[in-house]
Amino acid sequence: MANELNDKTEFTVPLKNLISLLAGTSIAVWGYFGVTERLSFLEHGADIQKIKVEHNYAWTKNFTPPKEVVDSVLRVRILEKSVTKLEMRVKHLEDRVK
Repeated sequence: MANELNDKTEFTVPLKNLISLLAGTSIAVWGYFGVTERLSFLEHGADIQKIKVEHNYAWTKNFTPPKEVVDSVLRVRILEKSVTKLEMRVKHLEDRVK
């Protein structure tokens, strides 16, 4: 007749197999938590970078240069036009001299 399972049923496991099972389980748990920690760290870093990018985008989108800078750019453009005119006059005079 077949043995029945009950609260008095016993089974044996060799000690080296039990230790191997415990060691394997421990390594698997350690590896799982290591991977989980690394993923959390990388996700946090990505979130911080996303916040920085959004902040920089908003800053550059809403940026208007100071009035002094705009004035300086306009004066430089005027000077560039003057220099171009002077260069054309010098070239014309050089052509007349030849």
